[in-house]
Amino acid sequence: MPYVNLKISTPEPSEAQLRQVVEEFTDTVARVLNKNPADVMVYIDITPPTALGFGGKTLQDIRDGK
Repeated sequence: MPYVNLKISTPEPSEAQLRQVVEEFTDTVARVLNKNPADVMVYIDITPPTALGFGGKTLQDIRDGK
């Protein structure tokens, strides 16, 4: 069973965007790896910008220019 884990930060995508991501990732993985789409799992992990850091600063601080 292929498992795709997409990690993104806010702003959170709409339900329609999330649905499209799941559909398109599933289609791509199934086509490229020759797998049954019913066996493809897509997990979208949405991380708040205060819980993600680069170079000692949170993503929120970077966005805020701090």
